[in-house]
Parts: sequence; C-alpha cells; structure tokens
Amino acid sequence: EIPKESIDIYMTSPPCQAFSIAGKRKGESEKRGVLFYNSHEFILKNKPRYFIFENVKGLLSDDNGRTFQRWIDYLSKSVNGQPVIFPHEESANYHVYYQVLNSKDYGVPQNRIRRIFTDLELPVPSHAKHPSERLFGGSTNKWISVKEALDLPDGFIEDRKSTFGADEYRKYTTDRPSNTIHTDPRQFYIPIKELRDKNPIWFDKHKPNTLDRPAYTVTCSGSDMITDNKVARPLTLVELAIIQGFRSNYKFVGTKSNIKRMIGNAVPSQISKAFMEYNFS
Repeated sequence: EIPKESIDIYMTSPPCQAFSIAGKRKGESEKRGVLFYNSHEFILKNKPRYFIFENVKGLLSDDNGRTFQRWIDYLSKSVNGQPVIFPHEESANYHVYYQVLNSKDYGVPQNRIRRIFTDLELPVPSHAKHPSERLFGGSTNKWISVKEALDLPDGFIEDRKSTFGADEYRKYTTDRPSNTIHTDPRQFYIPIKELRDKNPIWFDKHKPNTLDRPAYTVTCSGSDMITDNKVARPLTLVELAIIQGFRSNYKFVGTKSNIKRMIGNAVPSQISKAFMEYNFS
C-alpha cells in the first residue's frame, strides 16, 4: 500500500535486464520492462519531495529512444532546466535532470555506467583517472583500484599454498577433472595465458580484472575474476560486495547464487551519498 504521507526521497531502480546490452533487450514487451509505471504510480500518489531513478545506459537506446523519452514525459515539467511546453496529462510535474554517470567517478572501485534521472541536481564527480584541483575550489581524487579496494598484498595468488597434493600451488584447467573443490575460490588459480588460449571468445567477454584500475561492471551472473597478469582466480562474494560498494562486514542472507544476484543488482551507496552531500550539505 502506498503511504499517504509524502516521504522525503524515493529512490528506485526498475529491473534493468529488459534494457541491458547483457540481456535479451525485450524492453517494455516483457513484464520486468514495465515496472517503471509502478514507480510512476507511487510518485503520483505519494508526491515525494525528491526522487532518483537508476537504470542501465541501454535504456536510452531502447525502442530508438522512445522508452526513455516516455519515462521522462511521465515525470517532468522541465528537463535539464528547459521547460516542457506540452506536459503529458499524467506527468508527475517535477523538474527532471538526467545524465549518464559512472560509479568509479564517485569513489566506487568499479566501472559501472548507469543512466540517472532525478529532480535533484547532479553531483560533481569526486574521482578521476588523474587527480586534479578544481578551478573554483575542491579537488578530485584518483579512481580507486581493485588492489586498493581489496587491500591485496603483492603476490595475492602465489602466496596461497596447496593444502595437499604434489603441486606447490592449487591449479585447475579446462581440459581435465577439477581438483577437490574448496569453498574459498582463492584456492584456485590458472595461468592467464592458459585461460586466454583455451577459449579466446569466452576470455574476450569475461576478461579478468586487473589490480591497477577499477573493476569491470559486476553482474548477477558470469565469471568475475582477478589477475596479476600472470595468473587469475575467481573473486569471492565478499570481494565482489566490496567492489560494489558494500562494507566488508556487510551480512547477506541466502544461497551463494542468491547473494551474487543481490550484489549484482545493487546500486552502490556512494552514488546516493554523492547526491545527498551535493544537494544538502
């Protein structure tokens, strides 16, 4: 039930799978693609003071841009400072701003590009590839790398010795049965050249994250790996959560596959923090 008393801020992220380039891109022809209208109904009835919508960059190109424009029409009386001459009859009548933001520009150790539309002013990036001083005060910090975020020492794979067997380190390959499975994926590694040569097509789609830069986009599925350019290993769920902006001690409840989906679907909290600090501090 939609509360009658207006809330201060409403943040929502309608399911992105219908619009993501990583999905089938069925848009509003599938049930997840029309959940925007549930959020629109909430805004119409509750009239929150502020709102933030988050979705994938692919939303902009769905149905040749018509889907995104329709969503904007249902929310706005002005767009990026320009008044709407003929507002939609079901418009929520907010001043809407929209832009593509990248999470790594706001202190998240991950390259995560998202389409944001909101009635709040868009925050200035706090991080960049090269730190710099701003002309009118303030500065930008350097992007946070995977190594910095995970506090990884040098030799982050090599120093993990095998618990049994003749090999000095645990190893798996794609052409023979696996070693005994352990619950900690850091027990497994594979030479990066072997990983690349065995299946180059797979490798191009699932490149391991390198230590010296923000991670690739964390998803709900797929094989998220890390490499020191010599060997590679899977990232743990805790490591993925940190890359997604969670605290290292954040507690998830559910199966491993469910937790992976929770992490992959999450909106990094640093984005919300950036909006709050820029607009209200």
